[in-house]
Amino acid sequence: MFIKYLIVIYILFLLIVNCSNPTSGSSSINKEQDSTLYFILGIIDDYMGRFIVENGLRVESFYPAETTTSIIFQEYINKLIEENNIKDTLIKEVIQSGHIEFNSRKVTEYINNCYVYDLESSSMLWLNEESIYVPAVRSHALKPEITNNVDNIEKLAFLKGLYIRNNLGSDGNCDSTYCISFVNSVYRYSMAEEYLLSFNCTDLSVEDSPPDAVPFNRILYFKPSEVIDSLFKNAKQLYEQYDSLPK
Repeated sequence: MFIKYLIVIYILFLLIVNCSNPTSGSSSINKEQDSTLYFILGIIDDYMGRFIVENGLRVESFYPAETTTSIIFQEYINKLIEENNIKDTLIKEVIQSGHIEFNSRKVTEYINNCYVYDLESSSMLWLNEESIYVPAVRSHALKPEITNNVDNIEKLAFLKGLYIRNNLGSDGNCDSTYCISFVNSVYRYSMAEEYLLSFNCTDLSVEDSPPDAVPFNRILYFKPSEVIDSLFKNAKQLYEQYDSLPK
């Protein structure tokens, strides 16, 4: 157990060293020690579930106040493209409302393949970018092969992505360093709770908005272990470095 703990601390040390300068080179992310996919699954929104459209184009969208989070997300998606030799380019678009959208059919397909869904049995239709109605569905779960046998590196990556979006970039929903906000969340809350407990976090508690509130918000509070405290300090350092860059 002690050896496993030292390994996790070493992983966090590599993460901290590697994010010391986000402007140098093509990526500031350690390709050997950080699980790109699990970071993305942590940072990606699950408001009412993952919205999946047949032959969908949109990878993810962010509110105008989430500009810094969107920049970090873009870097990780480009890393995912490179690592998996995805033959497509990520297109960023700021629409009239100020929302930031990222589009790529092949990246969207890659990420959607992590989720449980069935377009054939869905009664929902969505007007796509070509003005054609196509099947759509909201997935409420990741596939078992994604959630089963998750190793510590993957858990840390997931929690790091989640913390960046749902604490550091949550526009005031969290009132503490050691809390994570879940707005109409479907699956990420249970994963976060499980992973925090697996790293020996304590005093977990929840604060829910009133049952009739729209949207419904659940805030998870916790006392971090040394490993998680180091991880979230690293995440904050990364966020602040990108936040200081010209937008």
